[in-house]
Amino acid sequence: MGTSFTVHAASCPFINCGSLTTQIDNRLTNLTQQLSHYEADSELSAFNKHPGTDWFPVSDDLFTVVEYALDLSNRSNGAFDVTVAPAVNAWGFGPAASDQIPNETRIARAIQLTGFEKISTRAPHPHGTQGDYSPALRKNNPGVTLDLSAIAKGYAVDQLALLLESNGINNYLVEIGGEIRTAGIHPKGHPWRIGIEPPDAGLSISYIITPGIEAIATSGDYRNYYMVNGERIAHTIDPRTGRPVNHNLASVSVVLPTAGQADAIATLMMVLGPEAGLELAETQNIPALFFVREPNKMHAFYSTAMQNYLLKN
Repeated sequence: MGTSFTVHAASCPFINCGSLTTQIDNRLTNLTQQLSHYEADSELSAFNKHPGTDWFPVSDDLFTVVEYALDLSNRSNGAFDVTVAPAVNAWGFGPAASDQIPNETRIARAIQLTGFEKISTRAPHPHGTQGDYSPALRKNNPGVTLDLSAIAKGYAVDQLALLLESNGINNYLVEIGGEIRTAGIHPKGHPWRIGIEPPDAGLSISYIITPGIEAIATSGDYRNYYMVNGERIAHTIDPRTGRPVNHNLASVSVVLPTAGQADAIATLMMVLGPEAGLELAETQNIPALFFVREPNKMHAFYSTAMQNYLLKN
């Protein structure tokens, strides 16, 4: 998935570490082959290249991720939308990286191909009933493509957590590209502690979060961006406009039961901006920590629900 991963498994004396490492590697390889739009021969890439509007059979993993993404798109009125791939590519944040601002014609074309309503899902019939078929996706426009970057890493974290639990491991930390899920306790006997690094502040950690048996994900504009005439062009694209977000929210971290949810909701809040993002967090009782750029300084604030997870600040 173009990033690093870490797995800490504690209190697992009956598990062969070599076997566990192989299982982890195999599962990650499988998920990358299904969900990555960077891999030219992945299942997602095959769907993106598919020239028709017929049903396209897919794996359970790809179906599950897309179905959740479309549900969140509907609930957010399109502020979160995995069909944003054409706009992401146009601004140079896709597989073909670039630091050139696209012209208005290309942006308009990208907007025409964006919209969660342009993708349909077909769930398999349960219990092998008559007419049973595999899960499938369908485009209503052959040019529609998907970018699962805002959810795939989180989903993969959840899958590794399930793998550990299936091996009897209940004390663990799984991290992929900064998306984290924990359970149980640290080998030293205390709860897992996740340090949140303020954007543009080196390695200085000012917030420590204890997720417990939940997950934490961060979305921000400070790792993947380029500058044009003194303007920061960030990788977070607003699907509704086909353009990079234009507000002073530098990053947001959220805590939710699964890393897939946290990954997607953090991206959604990054699109919404600090005011609307905080409103969503308060309305939905979501623990969220925001960093906002102000002249010559970084300002932090958090939702009411986040107070239960902060170890110190």
